[in-house]
Amino acid sequence: MHKPHKDEIWEEYRCADMPAGEPYFAEIKHDDEGTGFILECIDKYIVIRFNEDIRMYLYSDEGMRMASYAPIQEEQGDKYYFRGRYLFLVNNSRFLEWAMEESCGAYAEIGYKHFCIVTENELIDLIAASEPFIYEIPKGGQHEI
Repeated sequence: MHKPHKDEIWEEYRCADMPAGEPYFAEIKHDDEGTGFILECIDKYIVIRFNEDIRMYLYSDEGMRMASYAPIQEEQGDKYYFRGRYLFLVNNSRFLEWAMEESCGAYAEIGYKHFCIVTENELIDLIAASEPFIYEIPKGGQHEI
């Protein structure tokens, strides 16, 4: 049986004016200005945007990642711990460690971080050097995502 990384620490990522919600994953948009992960809620979209290239991301069905998130739910004593919490910073990350090994250390000095987007049915792990910009867009509006 797979054992989670004993030193991996998942911290809920919070920023000022962070939109609340229990989103589902909708899509990824990549352009010359960066990468956006669009999450869909009942009445709005939540956009998690990185104004840089994302070096790597991994999309997983939640069933494929039970060994990663179940220990966190157990530690918190709450099987619904991730409900309403959708962005985490993962410290001492196995994913980031693996990516640095795969790149033969070429990116080691950049200071990449492992973020994980958690929705009702998916987990999206990503590696970025900058902090995300997070905002909401009402459904039915004329705003650009």
